[in-house]
Amino acid sequence: MRAAYYKERADLPADEDEGIISAWHLLDSVTVPRSSKYRPTYSVYRAATVCESLTYYFQPYNRLDTVQLRLTPEMLRWTKPKFYNVPNQLSVTALN
Repeated sequence: MRAAYYKERADLPADEDEGIISAWHLLDSVTVPRSSKYRPTYSVYRAATVCESLTYYFQPYNRLDTVQLRLTPEMLRWTKPKFYNVPNQLSVTALN
């Protein structure tokens, strides 16, 4: 409910990048951190899709950057699943 409420009051994004940034900030308000003393459940990952560009964005729990997968017409012809190795670890940009 909280994310839906905030979504209705957020500025309309001008493009896909702004839309993903806005979606991530909306999801920040409902993301559940890991807490073994409270509950064994937490937000394992977050994801968003953009139908116009056939793009899937996701962020595993331990990563703070976003992974993008753009769907292509070729993928429709695949007959077997394809697995992508996406490390679930912190990824940072060092400035020094």
